[in-house]
Amino acid sequence: MASIIVCLFHVFAVVESIFALCTYYYFIIGTIDQGYAGPWKYLTFLNMWVQIACFSLCLLCDLGEFLNLGPIVTSLKKARNVFYSCAALPSCLVVFTTFWILYIVDKEMIQPSWVEEFIPSWANHMWHTAILIVAVDVGFTKYKFPSRTTGICLSAGYGLSYLAWIMFVQYYGGFYVYPFLAHLNAFQFVMFVLVELIFTWSMYFLGEFINYLTGEDESLSTKKKE
Repeated sequence: MASIIVCLFHVFAVVESIFALCTYYYFIIGTIDQGYAGPWKYLTFLNMWVQIACFSLCLLCDLGEFLNLGPIVTSLKKARNVFYSCAALPSCLVVFTTFWILYIVDKEMIQPSWVEEFIPSWANHMWHTAILIVAVDVGFTKYKFPSRTTGICLSAGYGLSYLAWIMFVQYYGGFYVYPFLAHLNAFQFVMFVLVELIFTWSMYFLGEFINYLTGEDESLSTKKKE
């Protein structure tokens, strides 16, 4: 049975996520030309929608438990577990780590100085730091991650679908969402895809390990034997 604290945490997470999205619309979409596909080509923006969907699903599970909906809650929890472990958590960790690593290495690459004229620092942290609330949720919610094979395949599919999307934008929009891709030859592009897959998988494994450390999912030791 979901506790009141867990339910309140998910309410807060939904509200916080929606507020972050609203600030993105206000500071980015309302002031900077987005070009082809609008903001939907940026992983930061997509991640916020994934985060809202994830916490909304968690809240539905909480409400379902309070109302004793039985089989419906079981189905919702299965969907929640897969969505959280294979999409929401890896996406959150990827956005957080890639943004701040690139920000430290070469800020102009990820956020040019002229952009900072439109974006206050607190809003930037809402989009790239506060998203770790997804990882914090493992301390509140009992997630059961899928089998290692299923997790690897689904998280890879999630990552590759985004790669296919930015290639679609390049083909029809005539530009790369991330300009450095234009400078890669065929071999370098293949290596980039492999590195991205490995990175996505590493974020999935990290999420699985964090979940295991909370004591909520005790199946990690079993998965290691697969």
